[in-house]
Amino acid sequence: MRRRDHDMAAEVRRLRERLHVIEAIDAAMHDPHRVLDVLTAAADIESGIVALQEEFGWSRVQATAATDVQFRRAVGIERARIHEQVAEVRTLLARSTNQLRTEQAGLSVPERPAPAPRRTRSEPRRRPGRQPG
Repeated sequence: MRRRDHDMAAEVRRLRERLHVIEAIDAAMHDPHRVLDVLTAAADIESGIVALQEEFGWSRVQATAATDVQFRRAVGIERARIHEQVAEVRTLLARSTNQLRTEQAGLSVPERPAPAPRRTRSEPRRRPGRQPG
């Protein structure tokens, strides 16, 4: 695997991991009372994490992230911000995944579009006080 493919694959993994966590935080912020009910019914944090996994179908990482969320995040503007992060990471993940698949298929993906041809003629700079010739 080429270095660029390796870097892109690492980026896709990182985005998937990030999405995995923030999806749980997003869900927890949309139903904070349910999360709190599950946690207050638990004897300790470990059993609370297990209960969240069972209640929401989350992985251990997601349940732990939900327990780490501060309640100030439950206000409307913070919930909206987290929801926007989920959408942004999903977009980045889709773009990165498509780019990685394209590169692995042997198709080239231009990094940047080619610059437009110059429309004006470039003249050599003249320094003040000097005469040509």
